[in-house]
Amino acid sequence: MPGNNAVGNADFKTRLGQRIDSATKSIDFAMYSFNEITQIKDKLINALIRGVKIRMVYDHRDGAIQALVQELIDAGIRVQQRPQSSNIMHNKFFIFDARDNISFSDDWLWTGSANITNAQFYDDAQNVIFIQDQALCNTYTREFEEMWGSHNDINNSSNAKFGSSKSDNTPHIFNIKGRRVECYFSPSDNPSTQIENMIGNNTDKSVYFCIFAFTRFQIANKMKTQFTPPLKYVRGVFDSGNGTDPSSVYPEMKGIGGTTPWNPPAPVYLDAESGLLHSKYILIDPDLPSSNPIVETGSYNFSTAATTGNDENFLMIYDSLIANQYLQDFAKRYSLAGGTIKVEKISTEIPADFVLGQNYPNPFNPKTVINYELPSANIVKITVYNSLGMEVAELVNERQSAGSYKVTFDASDYSSGVYFYKFETAGFTETKRMILVK
Repeated sequence: MPGNNAVGNADFKTRLGQRIDSATKSIDFAMYSFNEITQIKDKLINALIRGVKIRMVYDHRDGAIQALVQELIDAGIRVQQRPQSSNIMHNKFFIFDARDNISFSDDWLWTGSANITNAQFYDDAQNVIFIQDQALCNTYTREFEEMWGSHNDINNSSNAKFGSSKSDNTPHIFNIKGRRVECYFSPSDNPSTQIENMIGNNTDKSVYFCIFAFTRFQIANKMKTQFTPPLKYVRGVFDSGNGTDPSSVYPEMKGIGGTTPWNPPAPVYLDAESGLLHSKYILIDPDLPSSNPIVETGSYNFSTAATTGNDENFLMIYDSLIANQYLQDFAKRYSLAGGTIKVEKISTEIPADFVLGQNYPNPFNPKTVINYELPSANIVKITVYNSLGMEVAELVNERQSAGSYKVTFDASDYSSGVYFYKFETAGFTETKRMILVK
C-alpha cells in the first residue's frame, strides 16, 4: 500500500532493549525460553537496580533453569516456574509500566513468536508487535498474575494457575485508536474456536498463513470451506521440519496425502530457508483493504496441545496497514518457499475497456511483466503455453476489482523458445506471443 513499505528485518535485541531501558516502573514478562542474549539480561538487571519492579513467569524446562534465567534470579528478580507436566508455558510477552496509575501513555505490550535466544532473534523467521494501550496491558497483566499467583511483587506458587486450571477472566474486545483488537489466551479462551470463527466469518478473498506447527485439523478444515478458487484462496508456508511431521495438515492441504486430500490442492509450501520458520500468523484478506483485513498473531501454534493444555496468547488485529505489513513479510516467505504472488494493482482508475498489454521486456530472460486492464470486477485467468500448446504456468486465476494490473512471469525453470500468454475473463479473451532467450 502507498507509503507503507516494509523496511526489512528488524533487530529485536535493539528494539526490546530500548523499551527495557525506557521502563521506569514495572516490567512483567512471560517467556518460554530465555538464554544467550546477555544484553537483554543485563538490561533487565540494570532496570531492577534503578528501581523498576520486575516479575517473570517461566516454563518448567523439565525441571531445569537456563543459565541467563538463573542469573536473573541471582540478581534478585523473582521467577515463577510452571509446574512440570506434559504441557508448557509457551507465552512470549512483555508488559511495560502497566502496574501504576500515574501515566497510561507508557503502557506498552510486546508479543509475538520470538523467544529470547540467539537462534530466535537472528536465525529463525519471526514476528513481534509493539502496542501502546493501557487496557490491553491490563488484560495481559491479569493473565500474568493468574500464573504468578498474586497481585503483588511476591509470587505465590500454591495459588498460581496454568493450563486448564486457568479461567476465562479477561476482556476480549478492544478499541485501540479506532482499530478493533481481540485478545485471547489458551487454553481458557477456546483459541481454536476463535480462529475458526475468524476464518469462517470474515474471509472475502484470501487466507494466508506462516506457521511453525500446524496439526489442528479443525482450523485446516475451516480454511478448506473458504478455499473456492478463483474466488477465494488459501496460501501458506509451513516450517519444513514440522510440515513433514506425520500429524501435520500439510500433506492433506497440498493434496498429496492425509485422509481427505484437498482437491484442488492448496498452493502451500515448505519453508526452504535455513533456520526455523517460527512465525505463527494468519492474514485474512490482506490484499483486499475494503474487507477490513485481520492479522492473527502471537505464540499460538495451530495444534491440539496449544489449544487444550499449553499457556499461549494471541491477538486479532483489524487494520489494513498492519495487515499490509504482514502481507509483505508473507510474500517474501512464500516466494522463498517456492510460491508466487505475482499480481500487483497499479491503478484504481477504471479503464474504458479490457486491455492486454504486450509483455516487456520481449525478448526476455528470465522475467517479464504483463500489464492488463479491467473495466469491471471479473474473474481473471492468465495462462502461459509453450509452442506445442501445452500449459506451463498459471499466472492469475482469481476475482479482481476494476483497475490496472501487472503480473510477473518468471521463466527461470523454462528453456528458450516461443511462449504464448492467454488472458480470459467474462466477455473478453486475447492471446499474445513472447520470446524467452537464454
